Amino acid sequence: MNNINKYHILTKDKPFAYKVKIAFLLLREDEVYEELKEEASKDMIREGQPCAIFERIIGELLNLKIWYIPDEIKIWDRRFGSLFETKYFCYDDDEETWTKILNKYFVKLRYMPVRENYSSTRSFNNAWGYFAELLAVVKENNHSEFSKYYEIAIKNGMS
Repeated sequence: MNNINKYHILTKDKPFAYKVKIAFLLLREDEVYEELKEEASKDMIREGQPCAIFERIIGELLNLKIWYIPDEIKIWDRRFGSLFETKYFCYDDDEETWTKILNKYFVKLRYMPVRENYSSTRSFNNAWGYFAELLAVVKENNHSEFSKYYEIAIKNGMS
């Protein structure tokens, strides 16, 4: 019996988090993606947000409590970066997906902090943490549009 058949038997009617764990134990990176992509592409499932579940499981498997993992130790198929469009899953050299992520957070969703919503400079600067992390990664990887998004952040009040 091959590993994909074993995976299907072991995960029948099981929660997504269990499927992710078993997939990483039994399957190659590309097979993990193919088996999980349909459920992972949903905005929400019964257990919660697939992207968050997936990130938690990887953190448990690798015993990591960090948001950034260097490409050489990522254990997932790079297509998860474009599926989830989050900094955690995106490979450093995937400029197309990084552009989507930057556009999503800096332009489309307008998540950037507004000074009027914070009572202190310290709280305001802490609110910029996520955006600073995004910019730090794309700057380190010489993303061609770093300056564009850096200027948007500065214009909106990032120190």
